[in-house]
Amino acid sequence: MWDGGPPTRAVRLRVLRGLTAAYRFVFPFLCMGALIGLAVAGARSAARRRVDPLAVIVAALLGGVFVRSVGLSYQSVAGAEVMTPLYLAPLYGLVILAACIGLVAARRQTPV
Repeated sequence: MWDGGPPTRAVRLRVLRGLTAAYRFVFPFLCMGALIGLAVAGARSAARRRVDPLAVIVAALLGGVFVRSVGLSYQSVAGAEVMTPLYLAPLYGLVILAACIGLVAARRQTPV
């Protein structure tokens, strides 16, 4: 039972491990959703010969995810262990944002 005080270190560690496990499970599906949304919005933009701004935003977000993960991979190979939740945390937010905007861009019928 929680007494209202600050959580113990074990509780915080258990919560962080749970979040990391959830991200590992959901992360690939979010990436696929973002890529599918980008593909649908891109194909629709090509057919209409108008660029959908949301497709550009999704492409930029996924580009940021790619650049960050390549940079972290290079640093990890070079000798510094950087593949920790602290350094990977911005990637999770970017992928969630890209997936949400990608699904909106795929469902939208008319570009702005």
